[in-house]
Amino acid sequence: MRFGLIFFCSLFLFILTYPSWINAQNSHDSNWYLVKSPYLLNMNPVDSLLLDTFMVKYHKESSNEKKMQLLDELIENCNNDNIWPLYNEILYTLSLKDSTKLLYLKFKGSALNNFGYRKLITGDIKSAIYYYSHALSLREIIKDSTGIANSLNNLAYVFDELRDFNKTEEYYKKALAIRRKLKDYIGLVVTLNNLGSYYNSHQNNTLFYQYTQEALSIARKINFKKGIAHSTNNLGAYYREIKNYPLAIEYQTEALQLRKELNDDDGIATTYYDFATIYLDMNKKKEAEYYALLSLDICIKADFPERERDIYLLLYNYFKIKNDYKNALNMHEKYISTRDKIVNQSAKQAGTRQQFKYEYELKESAIKSAQEKKDLLIKEEKKKQTIILLSVSSAGLLLLFLAVIVIRSNIHKQKFNSEIIRQKYIVEQKQKEILDSIRYAQRIQQSLLTSAHYIHKTLRKLKK
Repeated sequence: MRFGLIFFCSLFLFILTYPSWINAQNSHDSNWYLVKSPYLLNMNPVDSLLLDTFMVKYHKESSNEKKMQLLDELIENCNNDNIWPLYNEILYTLSLKDSTKLLYLKFKGSALNNFGYRKLITGDIKSAIYYYSHALSLREIIKDSTGIANSLNNLAYVFDELRDFNKTEEYYKKALAIRRKLKDYIGLVVTLNNLGSYYNSHQNNTLFYQYTQEALSIARKINFKKGIAHSTNNLGAYYREIKNYPLAIEYQTEALQLRKELNDDDGIATTYYDFATIYLDMNKKKEAEYYALLSLDICIKADFPERERDIYLLLYNYFKIKNDYKNALNMHEKYISTRDKIVNQSAKQAGTRQQFKYEYELKESAIKSAQEKKDLLIKEEKKKQTIILLSVSSAGLLLLFLAVIVIRSNIHKQKFNSEIIRQKYIVEQKQKEILDSIRYAQRIQQSLLTSAHYIHKTLRKLKK
């Protein structure tokens, strides 16, 4: 009995530690993980389990199609920005093996889209829009509606960064229309939340609330935790702005719980900061400091300078209210230092954005001009084809008319000839009948007359 208990306990512990054991065994094995990277040694348990699970499935597959599908799923589910790009490179390489098959082109579009996202989060907007546009073009060629909507949504975000708000709104709404038609509920939640954030930044509270509430409703129905967290966090910030603090805390609590479940450090830091602002507004200084420091710790470790700057400003105001001028001064100096660093980076990025926007507009103008010329040539070609078609049609109608006349003439002639032949036949029949009558009369006449020989013979007998 004790042996059985020990066995099952050992088995249970083995199962619990299996992913870590596999990771320890294979952390340096590039044949197993397909890549070499020091980041594989420092994965959290969730990423480690995810990666090992997919690698087991991957090595069992022999077809490239199945392997690409597994890689695409791995990239989609992995939140580690140091890990998933490595597998996206492999996905892209595999997708190039056969450019004639639709599935290969589809995964190539996914890989290009992922390249665009990677460039975006590293601040390379020019490359991001290049990859996103390339992915969109490919997806339009193969008529991948889901992929098209995804690319449009991503391009809208980039245009927002470029401050091209007309295109931002236009692309978001195009993506939204496609996703509604496809009933792509996860995609709908993402685009609805993005549109909500867009309208919130433009002070349109009505549309912000409308789109965010719709996103939350759909996300709850399909239990899309990331979407629920995004919506509830945005609504919490909204209710804080209108000073409805109980609802703000309720929504932020739900967002925080979900983001912890998802190991979303950026989201957790954002929600901690939002809690700090709510409690500071409510004059609950202790709670405000607690959440601000929690958020700051994550931001420093994960390198989120914009959020770090905001927390320094919040803590500066907090310590100033407390009359703790030493800490207030320290936070203010850190705020200024971080702000200036961001401003310098932003100035460089703004110059790059402006230059790229100018280049993009020139390129777009050139493309538009080329398209207009192409459309004009097509229009002229269609006009020529129409003229040729009309000429051919007219000639055809004329030939048809002449053919009808000739046919009718032949028919009339045939009828006339037939009538002549009939009349000739009738005349010949009449002639035949007359001749037959004459011959018949002759025969009768001859039968009634006595032959000369008979008369001569008779006269000789009488003389005797």
